[in-house]
Amino acid sequence: MKLSKRESRVVSSAIDQWHEEGVITDDDRSKLKGSYEVASIDWSLIAKYSFWVAILCIVLSVLSVLLDKWLIELIEQIFSAPDIAKSGFLLLWPRAFISTA
Repeated sequence: MKLSKRESRVVSSAIDQWHEEGVITDDDRSKLKGSYEVASIDWSLIAKYSFWVAILCIVLSVLSVLLDKWLIELIEQIFSAPDIAKSGFLLLWPRAFISTA
């Protein structure tokens, strides 16, 4: 079982207290202490994911600067479309995600 550092300190002190009080034997104490391990943090994995998130943020910020005018025009066209076109789009759009299998 993997425990955090705080949890392992609590469990270890509880086991030590039980041993001092005579509730468990030396053999039980060693078995209990060997039944868990302290979970370590994989800093290299966190660094790798942080790097990819930073790259994604840079790409999104550059795209938002470059495509800002185009996106505003697209949104204006959508809102200026006739009501029947908006209704038809909203009627058909959810059906594109429904599986026919």
